[in-house]
This record gives sequence, C-alpha cells and structure tokens, in this order.
Amino acid sequence: MTVQEKSNKQLMELLHEWYEEIRLYHVKEAKQTYLQIKERLKEIEIDQYVSFYYSLLNFRYKVLVDGMSITKDSFNQIEKLPNIKEEFSFLAYYYYFFKAIHSTILANYNEAKTH
Repeated sequence: MTVQEKSNKQLMELLHEWYEEIRLYHVKEAKQTYLQIKERLKEIEIDQYVSFYYSLLNFRYKVLVDGMSITKDSFNQIEKLPNIKEEFSFLAYYYYFFKAIHSTILANYNEAKTH
C-alpha cells in the first residue's frame, strides 16, 4: 500500500467517525472531527471517491450545525462533482438520502419523495 493510499484510508476512517458524530447529534465532537479532517485535507491529495464522500458529509454537517442556512444552492457543490455515485452504491445511498434531506428542508416534498 502506497503512502497516498494509506493516507486516504486513514482519512476515510476519520470521515466515518465524523458521520457517526453527526448522526448522534454530537455537535461538539463533530466539530472537533471536522477540524481534524480540514487539517488532513491540507496535507494530502485525495481521490474522487474521498472528495465526493467528504462533500456529502460536509453538507450533512451544515444541516446539523446551521440547518436554517440551507438554500436551494446548498447542494450545488455536490452536483458539480464528477458523477461517481453510480459506481459506488455506498455513495449513491448517501447522495440520494442527503438530496432528500435537502429537498425536505426546502419544503420540496414531491422531489424529496423521489430520492
């Protein structure tokens, strides 16, 4: 395993930990993990998979800490990324789940039902 692969693997573990804190509504712990991730992102070059996963979790984190600031454009950053969700069912699940959350926040219930 190369250094890059090992770094991405460690970052993925940190991302999984972050999502666990988000799901449990542990705002303080989620923020600490978020800050750790931001530091790691400065140090390494990440692949598309990790980048897409980070963007999804970053959206979900924003919903947790400042849900009132979510707008119709809040999901645009994710939409602009290369469409790799079809290659990885794990990412597709989170993509559609978070897209439904986004639509629900915007009171676009018909669109939310399609996700």
